Amino acid sequence: MQKLNLLFILLLTYACQSGPPENKIDQDISRSLRSITTPDQVLEVDLNGDGQKEKLGLYQSAEGLYWETNSGQRFDLPLEDKAEALLLWKNLGDLDGDGGEELAYVPNYADNSSINYFQIVSWKKGWQTPFRFEIREDQLQEDHPFVWAKEKDRFLFRFVNEQGLEEYQEAVLDQSSEPDKQLPLEKRFVCNGDMVNLPAFELKVNLTPSAQKILDESAEELVLSVLLQNEASQPLSPAAKEYWDEDMEYLLLLQKEMQQKDTHFNVDNLELPRAAIEACQNLNLQVEVNIYTARKTSENNLFSIDPLFGGLLKLRTERKILKGREI
Repeated sequence: MQKLNLLFILLLTYACQSGPPENKIDQDISRSLRSITTPDQVLEVDLNGDGQKEKLGLYQSAEGLYWETNSGQRFDLPLEDKAEALLLWKNLGDLDGDGGEELAYVPNYADNSSINYFQIVSWKKGWQTPFRFEIREDQLQEDHPFVWAKEKDRFLFRFVNEQGLEEYQEAVLDQSSEPDKQLPLEKRFVCNGDMVNLPAFELKVNLTPSAQKILDESAEELVLSVLLQNEASQPLSPAAKEYWDEDMEYLLLLQKEMQQKDTHFNVDNLELPRAAIEACQNLNLQVEVNIYTARKTSENNLFSIDPLFGGLLKLRTERKILKGREI
């Protein structure tokens, strides 16, 4: 009889419950479980530098976006706010030479602005962000990239500067995560529609007294010839092949002449198409300058003036002095 009473009490207790016990899973445990849904996107990447690429899937949860490898390792995306998707996500390869590959992505935040951030992240026992810079979302589908032309620890990127203009700049890993905005705009690679305005530079010709007298007392003028060339980023894009010099194996980007009486030259109004800039391995375009007389008073060149060879990144910040004499 006592056993029947105990059984009755147990049955009564179970019947009074509102339903089956709630199956609660600890949040930390749930984050270690492998996702069973299909990822929104999949990218092959070697994060840890072991030489083996893993498939990295992009997933959505109630907490936001996360990445997960095919071995079940899960990563939260470094984000500033909740994002529903990525507008761009790509493998940039090994930028810093440690064997692990870097990822670039553009989060889709819930805002009404076309200005967004291009973020580059690297896994080193936790996410690091060597570079993060502003871009325009409406430029994402264009042929020209935001990051290209890797050379050792340097690469080129395209961003939106503090004036709201697109600009090209060379970046060095581990030095800064933001573009250098200390130079004035005229000394930077600023976009103007489909063209890129190149930095201006100055030079002065110091003539001997006899050569200066000829220039001052005659109708003679000086002609400055500037040639821009550079190493090519590989592989060479179809749009850049028109700049490629097969014999010299470099990009012949621009040839321009200036003619004037003054011995002080301000070399400005130089511009290149975006395709020419993006064909370059770096932004330190090689400059070759030659100066000679305009043949107004003689069929022959009257002066011997030192040529100038140098990189544009250095020339834009200094003024060169060239020496010249009468032939």
